[in-house]
Amino acid sequence: MAHITISDNDPRVQITGTTSLGPHAFNFEIFEDADIKVYQDDTLKTLTTHYTVSGAGESGGGSITFTSGNAPSSTSVVITIRRDIAVSRSTDFATSGSFQIDSLNTELDKLTAKVAQQEFNIRRAPLLKPTTVNANLDYTFPEPVAYKGLRWNSSANALENVHLNFSAAVSTVSVGNPATASLNTTTGVFTFGIPTGATGATGPTGPTGADSSVAGPTGPTGPTGPSGPTGPAGADSSVAGPTGPTGPTGPSGSTGPTGPTGPAGATTGFGGDTVKYRFSTTTTDSDPSSGNLRYNHGTVASVDKIFIDDENIDSVDVTAWINALDDVGAADNKGRLRIFKLTDSTKFAHFTIDAANTSASGYTKINVAHVASNSTFSNADEIGVSFVQASESSVAGPTGPTGPTGPTGSTGPTGPAGPTGSTGSTGPTGPTGPVTEATATALAIAL
Repeated sequence: MAHITISDNDPRVQITGTTSLGPHAFNFEIFEDADIKVYQDDTLKTLTTHYTVSGAGESGGGSITFTSGNAPSSTSVVITIRRDIAVSRSTDFATSGSFQIDSLNTELDKLTAKVAQQEFNIRRAPLLKPTTVNANLDYTFPEPVAYKGLRWNSSANALENVHLNFSAAVSTVSVGNPATASLNTTTGVFTFGIPTGATGATGPTGPTGADSSVAGPTGPTGPTGPSGPTGPAGADSSVAGPTGPTGPTGPSGSTGPTGPTGPAGATTGFGGDTVKYRFSTTTTDSDPSSGNLRYNHGTVASVDKIFIDDENIDSVDVTAWINALDDVGAADNKGRLRIFKLTDSTKFAHFTIDAANTSASGYTKINVAHVASNSTFSNADEIGVSFVQASESSVAGPTGPTGPTGPTGSTGPTGPAGPTGSTGSTGPTGPTGPVTEATATALAIAL
């Protein structure tokens, strides 16, 4: 992935006043299409189903385009596009071999983008002023309670619950007493006591009015008399009576037993220092095309070259990984390749890299020697290519410098005297000299 620049822009844009499919631009960077969320008003839309993305992995941002039938229904709909990179890490740097600067740059770019997300979220949250003194403040929220809100306590150093759902009750108090007011902090009820006013004096009796010409009201109805005898039963009705109300729903039955556990899924051999490719049964020495790998021989045991494209099955350029395969090891043993089918690890082939790679246009020729294999791959099988490098100790190091000469050992014992030589001719008789032990020893050594 190419290195991109993370701009200092809010990781969210909002667009209104349009009903078009797009494209609708955003000015922040993403690494994959799934790194953004798109809303119409408060409804989250689904990638591919409702919209597509362009600009992933590029500096300066990109755009989204709604799919047919999924544009905003009116110009009042607010389109929200926000970056939402998952907090995870999928890249792991090797403990030896080439150092992948491009991967490191991508990881640092993602960290910067995630920090920008959090900065945007924090700016939208309530915060204390930078100049507020800590004074042992306790920021812990109390347990939630229905119809209660939050406020600072009387010491202004912790939060506490306070009633927001108030009600009132009114009562009277005796004449002459003051009005009262109280609050029940448990129920949130205000009680007010209102004094009763004093009874006023009785006014004078008014004059007697004239006789009325209007009849007075009818008196109350007298009591009902006793019931008469019951009449004969009527004929059966031919009209069905109304249906009675539906009875209450009965209680739910008990939960049934848990079903059996399903079979375990197949195990894949994909992992380690592995790159994903697609197998091609063609054996021609040429570029196998993006994402493909092929042998130079139809019989696996006779393969001595592997032709591998510069891009893996995901169209990602892995040339640096391929070029590093022959960086270490002996001249005839750079490391071991294991090629296996992703969905059936019983189909595999092992090779030793026995010479340096040969670069070609768009692909690389890896010189190999067959080690072991089982079964064969079909055309377009998805395969994993795993590499284990040879130990650098297999390469002979340069000869070290000659060490200093050790001290001279002690003189060994005198060897036995050799055999007596043949007698020479008698020389002239010399003068008789003194014979000493040293003279005798020298004579013996000379002989």
